[in-house]
Amino acid sequence: MITDYLRRYSALLAASLLGGCAVYTPMQPTIATIRTPGQAEVAASVQVSGRAELTAVYCPGGNLLLTGGATYLPKNNDTVFYTTRQWELGGGGYVPLGKNWQLTALGGYGAGYGNRGLVSYHQQTRGFAQFEARFSKLFGQAGLAYIGKWGSFGAVYRLSKVQFSQLDYRSRTTTALPMSTMLRHEPMLFGRVGFNEAQRWQIQGTIGFSGVDHPGRTDWTAFPTGIDARRALDDIMLLSLGVVFRPQLHKQ
Repeated sequence: MITDYLRRYSALLAASLLGGCAVYTPMQPTIATIRTPGQAEVAASVQVSGRAELTAVYCPGGNLLLTGGATYLPKNNDTVFYTTRQWELGGGGYVPLGKNWQLTALGGYGAGYGNRGLVSYHQQTRGFAQFEARFSKLFGQAGLAYIGKWGSFGAVYRLSKVQFSQLDYRSRTTTALPMSTMLRHEPMLFGRVGFNEAQRWQIQGTIGFSGVDHPGRTDWTAFPTGIDARRALDDIMLLSLGVVFRPQLHKQ
C-alpha cells in the first residue's frame, strides 16, 4: 500500500510540473492574514504551469472579509496545450486567537472555462484529443494562520462543488462525458515573508493539492474513450510563488 501511494504522488508531482492532465485546474484557496478593519491584501502569483493568478481580500469593518480572484493561462500550442480562465467572489470573516494566531472562514461562487489538448492512444494508435469544459463552483474554506513580526504561515482547507455545463472529450468524434458535478478537497500550506517590519510588501510561497472526492462513482465503461476520459478527474498539485501588497485603505 505504501508503495502504491508513493507511486501515485510521485506521478502527481511529475504531472503538476507539466501542468497536469485535468481539464479542471482550480484556483488556490484564498489566503487572508488581515487583522484590522480597512486593511487589504492583493496577491499576484504564478503556478509552475505558468498560470497567473490574482486575488484580493478586504476588511470593510469589524471582522468581515470580502474576497475576489481571477486566473488565466493562454493557449501556447495547437496540439498539446492547456488554457483556462476563471473568476471567483466570496465573503466571510476572521477570529483572532490570542496575539498571533487567527482563524478565517470564507465561502463563495466562481465560474470558468478550460480546454486541454493531449496525446491520445486508441487501439495502440497515437493521436491527439481535447477536453473542453465550462463550469461553475460553490466553495467553502477554513484557514489557520500564525501572523508574526516578519511574516506569516498557515494552512487552508477548501471544499469545492464543481458543476459542469459542458464537459466534452474530442478525439475522432465529440463525446459528452458522463459527469455533471464533482466534489474536490483542496488543502494548502503557505508562507509569507515581509521586506521590513511594516509588512507592506511580502513574498509568498504555497504548496497545495486538489483531489476529486468520488472518482469511482462515475460509470465510464459504456464509453470507448473511457481510459482517456478518466483523466478529466486527475488529481492536481498546486505550487506557486508570488508577491503580496498589503495597504491600509482607511483608518480603524
